Amino acid sequence: MIKLCQPQIVGITALTRQALTAYSLGKTIKRSCKDIKLVYGGVHPTFLPEECFVKGAADYVVVGEGEQTTYDLLCHLSDGTDVDDVQGIAYRKADKIVLTKERALIRDLDALPFPDYTLVPLQLYNSTIHLKEYQDQAIHIMSSRGCPNNCVYCCSPRLYRQRVRFRSAENILDEIESIIEKHGIRNIHFHDDNFMLNPQRVSDFCAFVTERRVNFNWICLARTDTIVTCPEILPAMRQAGCVGIEIGVETGDEFVWHKMNRMQPNLDHIRVANELMKSNDIKPMYLIISYGVGENIDSAYKTTRFYYELKLERDIEQIPAHDFDKEDPDLGGHLMRPSPGTAFYDFAHEVGVCLATSWQDHLEQNMTFIPNELLADVPTKNCVLDRQDLIEILDRYRGNLLHYMKNDLYISVPIVEEKFGDIDAFIGFLCSVYESCDGRKTTKELSDELEQDYGADLVMVVSALAMLSILRLVRSREARQVLEICDVKALP
Repeated sequence: MIKLCQPQIVGITALTRQALTAYSLGKTIKRSCKDIKLVYGGVHPTFLPEECFVKGAADYVVVGEGEQTTYDLLCHLSDGTDVDDVQGIAYRKADKIVLTKERALIRDLDALPFPDYTLVPLQLYNSTIHLKEYQDQAIHIMSSRGCPNNCVYCCSPRLYRQRVRFRSAENILDEIESIIEKHGIRNIHFHDDNFMLNPQRVSDFCAFVTERRVNFNWICLARTDTIVTCPEILPAMRQAGCVGIEIGVETGDEFVWHKMNRMQPNLDHIRVANELMKSNDIKPMYLIISYGVGENIDSAYKTTRFYYELKLERDIEQIPAHDFDKEDPDLGGHLMRPSPGTAFYDFAHEVGVCLATSWQDHLEQNMTFIPNELLADVPTKNCVLDRQDLIEILDRYRGNLLHYMKNDLYISVPIVEEKFGDIDAFIGFLCSVYESCDGRKTTKELSDELEQDYGADLVMVVSALAMLSILRLVRSREARQVLEICDVKALP
């Protein structure tokens, strides 16, 4: 297609997990059409611009927000003028990579045009708002950019410099009406870091939706402390079509919670917000991060127990053999990963073992990091069972295991398929790991032993211990007490 069209410039964008594919594509284009100017942009190139030249045959890299920068760069290339004064780019000059002056963030987001979806084959995309009641196609919108917080696993603080800019309520609704009119799509997924950060803006938006009688369903991402402090917004949001809110539960282990630089004082905000959403007929959608900094053997159990408490609205001492609807979408998880642009990327090797050997490993479902606390913890049997009783228990919880795997909670379907083949083989391995937990060996020592005896690697052993912890079949030899905020040193 590129040979046929003969463009002068080709732009390639990439997330971290797409970087190697993007570089390969770029080099292929350059081999076929040497005169084409190749421009990279997106999150990964923004934080590692030099890599695009070394591995991707880049001519230019757009660093940060790309709308105005790309326009300015194209104007200079079209006019044949020097690009030195184009802010926010990297380019090769002689044998050096030059980074120009940092471009200021776009102040007026309303000035940006709406995306032209007629240029995209929308029928090839199967994106939804992740609720089983609303499976029709969805469009994704950012109604603001930035977040004032500094969670260690998020790149937003550096990408947007901890500054927040908002689109107006009218502008957002104009885009939605255009989407409905041109494409007939009535499901919207807002991807703001915190859609509810400015309560007045949310209130204005909901009022405009009601006043203009625009009928669509939508979900958003919000911090639970915002929900707790401004609960009066929820009825208006529901009336305006909000059917779900994604909340960052992250973990049920308060020790880990504070290690992630979460600014909320404790998990009680989540409990209260959970009740407020449900009472307003808005479905809570729980986002969880597995293997976060500071996790030990008991963390998986604490997190899953907390999830059950939120979902089932009662305190439970044991995880029940609940008959899950396999399509239930209220849980979304990913495994902690040190991606470029996050604070975590800078210090991950100091607080754990980094397993990724390639950018392609940086998928949400891949285990790329294991915290030191988990490796040094000593798993011990929580109850003594013979193999037959153990197999019966694991069979009873088979539905739970499948549910966790499907939602990337501590383990994922690709890992099970790659390492074990199927869940039956995984259950057999769970038995072997359980039997090896003698209360003396650390997780790392246990992994070394099982690798010698069964060919099991660290990922297999840690995944198995997480599942055994969730089912409360193993526990930490020395239970860690929940510490107060002042007793937990959050990472920089």
